[in-house]
Amino acid sequence: MITRSMLREYLKYIVPTMLTFTLASVYSIVDGVFVGHAVGNAGLAGINVAFPLVALVMAVGTGIGMGGGVISSIAKGAGDQAKSRRAVGTTFLMLLMAALPIMAALLLFAEPILTALGGRGETLSQAV
Repeated sequence: MITRSMLREYLKYIVPTMLTFTLASVYSIVDGVFVGHAVGNAGLAGINVAFPLVALVMAVGTGIGMGGGVISSIAKGAGDQAKSRRAVGTTFLMLLMAALPIMAALLLFAEPILTALGGRGETLSQAV
């Protein structure tokens, strides 16, 4: 049975997460508006061509972060503070270990990847 205190605790964690994802979406929309006005159609098209790569980076980071958060929370709930701290440390290490090869791959292979995603001409140069 769910009690009021459980619901309050749940909302304490879920509301900031919902706001974060909402603000990230709003940021993408506003970014598109500013780029569309400043750079024009090619810049806006470049953002749309590159967005799957942005989504990939966000998905990897979110997946690792949420997985580590779950492990840490389970350990903390079981009263094992040391395991909880290890899970947080391991999560940060995994984020770093994932970020470096993704960053290197995107720096080295941005143009071929974006070409495969449909970038051509000015749109490709804007996406890169």
